[in-house]
Amino acid sequence: ATAEDSDADNYLHAAELEIGLDPGDPDSDDDGVADGDEVNIYGTDPFNADSDGDGASDGEELFSTMTDPLVWDDFAAASGDVAAE
Repeated sequence: ATAEDSDADNYLHAAELEIGLDPGDPDSDDDGVADGDEVNIYGTDPFNADSDGDGASDGEELFSTMTDPLVWDDFAAASGDVAAE
């Protein structure tokens, strides 16, 4: 953490304020990915926990299922859950 980034989310306060993020909250959408990493590394939306709308959070896709959080995945089909189709 620094004076310019006290929440240590890899996004400077001035930049966060400019786009409407809270510079005191390192993960505005509570998806398990720091706001700055969403913008600067992964290209995901720091305002939306599920950037591709497939039902899995960005953090879940990046760190658990190892899928692309910017590409919709049919998790129901992958799990064999026919009832969800």
